[in-house]
Amino acid sequence: MQLAGKASWRLNAARLDDRLVVFGGLPDRDTGAWFQEVAPGVTIRTPFAYVTCGQGPLLQVSKRLHVPVQASDASVVYNEWATTWGEPTTASINRALPLLAAHHIGTYVIDAGWFRKGSTNFDPQIGDWQVDRDAFPEGLKPVVAAIHHRGMKAGIWFEFENVGPDSDRAKDQTMLAKRDGQVVATLKRRFLDMTLPANRQFLQTRMIDLLKANGFDYLKVDYNDTLGPVMDGKHPGAAALEDQIDATLAVLADVHQQLPGIQVENCSSGGHRLTPAFIENTEFSSFSDAHDTLSIPIVAANELVVIPPAKNLIWCVLHADEDLETLYYHLIATFLGRICLSGDIRDLSGAQWAAVDAGIAFYQTHAPLIFNGSPYRLGAPVLSYHDPHGVQVIGFYNGPSLAQSSQVLVMVWSMAPGAGTTVELGLPAADWEIVDQYGSRQLLVDAKHLKVTNASSGYHAVALALDRKC
Repeated sequence: MQLAGKASWRLNAARLDDRLVVFGGLPDRDTGAWFQEVAPGVTIRTPFAYVTCGQGPLLQVSKRLHVPVQASDASVVYNEWATTWGEPTTASINRALPLLAAHHIGTYVIDAGWFRKGSTNFDPQIGDWQVDRDAFPEGLKPVVAAIHHRGMKAGIWFEFENVGPDSDRAKDQTMLAKRDGQVVATLKRRFLDMTLPANRQFLQTRMIDLLKANGFDYLKVDYNDTLGPVMDGKHPGAAALEDQIDATLAVLADVHQQLPGIQVENCSSGGHRLTPAFIENTEFSSFSDAHDTLSIPIVAANELVVIPPAKNLIWCVLHADEDLETLYYHLIATFLGRICLSGDIRDLSGAQWAAVDAGIAFYQTHAPLIFNGSPYRLGAPVLSYHDPHGVQVIGFYNGPSLAQSSQVLVMVWSMAPGAGTTVELGLPAADWEIVDQYGSRQLLVDAKHLKVTNASSGYHAVALALDRKC
């Protein structure tokens, strides 16, 4: 069961005698502060609930809750966040473009900091959305033109619901969201009252018109803090929060209506946005800012339950001082969805770029199976996200079931289980043959018996494409 709640929601499972009882929807007044007074003749519409019942692993049954995605383009996104760390400039972009174009990148995203005013700390300045002329002396339009000249789409970062405490917009408290009459404030953020027509017009001018005027093809929408469960508004408590999210979704609808063909990324690093309301109204969702952690393959696999792979943007941050085994481990994690690269692109060695290029080629060859196939998962649960130990196997098959499939793509992550650990791929060796391989040299692939053995402790990954034997 999945709720299409936009804001607060609840879902409960209980036992009544010998029966399983599942109930939920909007939260109740006691635990979620949601209530509305409904006058005679007035109607309210509750969120949809998606319910399915099936026999089999969670990954396979939950796929029935996904809205099908028609995807053929498997181009790679590059986001410069982990390259400039909030200090993008015309010069840094122009230096990167020839290199990225040589490695078949499809989209260049300018991340946070393009609006900063003489400071490397952009957080307090979020919300005015005026181009930093020190960083971009001629504005953004020539930069977008340069990106397009290299054959890439151009993207830009906004966190349009929020404002920093030092922004001009934050100084006008009539425009800000309130709780009990006081401005809702966190350490780094204040929040626009999205239900106000003046704020919607402000975002039309400062965001949508900026996207149009400069020719952007891609919008990354971040949300790095949360309003909390209740606020002031037309309706009380949590119902007012729901009104806020309705207004946010209306802005996204404006973006799509006014810029046909634009791709919008729903980034959920600070607030819970991995719900149908946001996944289904954006082209991509990125689930985490934990870009460098060992847990990325685990989290990305977990997200297959709620995000279709064709919409699941997964980061691989490249580091010049890391070995190829580490690169394989992180890059193969992106094969569970869509590849997003960042990091030390200018300092990578020839061998590292060759490994990236080979990974992209392997991924794009097999992307139709990732996007349109059904997933399966093997291995005991990895219990620690901070220090994972164990083995994870994820596969995608192209038929109604694994037994009825003719193609399978299998990825194996070995998370320091100890040298000599052998992993089964979950396929009868007599029926399948390996036709393509990418990744670790420390994972020894037994093509005859369809097993993988770890030659050394550490963190390794390999991806294998298999066809059913005639």
